[in-house]
Amino acid sequence: MKQFFLDSIAKIKGAWANWSIVKRSIFIGVIALIVLVLIGLSSLNTRQPPVSIFSAPVADMALQERISGRLESENINYSISSDGTRFFVNDERTARKARALLVREGINLGQMDPWALFDIERWNQSDLLNNVNLQRSLQKQIQIHIESLEDVDRAEVSLAFPREKFLDPTQFPVTASVTIMPRPGSDISDINSRDGQRKVRGLQDLVRFAVPQLLPENIVITDNWGVRLNDFENSSFRDMDDRVKSAMQRKQQMEQNFIVKIRDSLNTIYPGRIQVLNIDLTLDNDLVKEKSIEVTPIILKPRTPGLPYDDSQFVDRVKISEQISSVEFSGTGFNPQGPPGQEGNTPPAYQDLQNTTGIYNQNTSSINYIVNQATRETEKTPGSTQRLTASVAIDGVWQFVYDEKGQPILEDGGRRRKREFIPASAEEIQKLQELVQDALGYDPLRQDNVTVHAIQFDRNNQQLEEDSAYRADLERAIIIKWSTFAFVFLVVALILYRFAMREAARKRREREEEANRQHQAMREAALRSLEQEKAPLEASAADKARMELQENAIMMARERPEDVAQLIRTWLSEEN
Repeated sequence: MKQFFLDSIAKIKGAWANWSIVKRSIFIGVIALIVLVLIGLSSLNTRQPPVSIFSAPVADMALQERISGRLESENINYSISSDGTRFFVNDERTARKARALLVREGINLGQMDPWALFDIERWNQSDLLNNVNLQRSLQKQIQIHIESLEDVDRAEVSLAFPREKFLDPTQFPVTASVTIMPRPGSDISDINSRDGQRKVRGLQDLVRFAVPQLLPENIVITDNWGVRLNDFENSSFRDMDDRVKSAMQRKQQMEQNFIVKIRDSLNTIYPGRIQVLNIDLTLDNDLVKEKSIEVTPIILKPRTPGLPYDDSQFVDRVKISEQISSVEFSGTGFNPQGPPGQEGNTPPAYQDLQNTTGIYNQNTSSINYIVNQATRETEKTPGSTQRLTASVAIDGVWQFVYDEKGQPILEDGGRRRKREFIPASAEEIQKLQELVQDALGYDPLRQDNVTVHAIQFDRNNQQLEEDSAYRADLERAIIIKWSTFAFVFLVVALILYRFAMREAARKRREREEEANRQHQAMREAALRSLEQEKAPLEASAADKARMELQENAIMMARERPEDVAQLIRTWLSEEN
């Protein structure tokens, strides 16, 4: 087999060598064309088919142009079918995006027209079928609306229309159930999130307003895990708990801030003498909306800028219409009688007043004025202070008692210094109360109460620590005093000792030098005596070396007497 392949390769090489350049080019072109065809076929097989934006055809030309213009403005690549009634995009994601965009623009065909069921004409059309088609169309329309939302991937809607019974108190209400599948990353299914609750409320309102006679309590919205999302009663309780916790935290934080503010500010004025016992705030945490009507004057001429006085002109009202009516009557009064031949019912007293002349005047005036009226709606921010109470205690001043020499008087066996307590004066307490009131924003209309009392604090532990520190300072001063004296004494003694040792060493060196000089003189005398005798015999080599060494030692002793003395002391100590 191997030889067969080798022979085949050899034949191909021989044929390739015999071919001309034209044949080689044609062969390479055919191979390249085959490769390109294969690549094209594989790409056609792997390419996804286009996705239709709307499965229902769009026959209206104006609507087709509107859809094309909106897709082009958003840079969405699309294609149109040969008949021009269907629009295609590359993938399902782009189709959902285009569908949501067109729904927001009012172009809502959906996957299919929800109301196309009514376009089919049947000869056996009945009310029941129309009701079923209405229910199906509403469900499909609501599903399309929900799926067009950015946070919803897929939705299922079910509506229940009970049979209407005239004047039936047990009539079942219209109900709706909605199941949504949130998109990944969406917070619409987070029932503890405020944004998620707001989105679910919007979804509930969308369903409620789309179905007639549908009440919010008859709508159930769940996610794909079966968790109900529009259970706002429990969420309202959670919101109430959050509001209560937030209000308590705000109250504690504000009270703590007030305490720190007053304590830090007053401790710089009265160091260690101020104690804030308590600050209690009553906060208004209710959400209140107020509506007020304000009537202001009508300005005819505004104030001229730069003038030292106000030259503006205004009126409190302007007449817009007036109606005046006047009625006058004069002449003989008419007293009606009964039928002919019969007396009337007029009493005799009024019959004497017949044929009298009367005058009747009536004037009516109606004037309509207009005023400058404005309606203002304000929302009261929660957290305002309703009432404030504070209690502050101030201590007096402890002063040491000194004798005539300016020394503190001691008591308790010399363990304590005598002190005298001076309480805070009434004027000082009044000033402190005014400072605290201004710092807290005191308002008598809110029935605020700020109390400041002079109280003697318990300073026993502090005084014991001060006396202990005082005694420690005294003991430390005594120790430092005697330590300094001992140090000076030791320094002086050391200096005297060093001086004495140097003097003794100097005298010892002088004695040694004197002894060396005497020895040297004796040796020189002996040498001179030997020279004078002129000994005939010359000294031996050993004697000459010893004499040379002796001369060198003498020279060294003269030049460096201290080293020689130290060397001699070392020899003596070794011999001993």
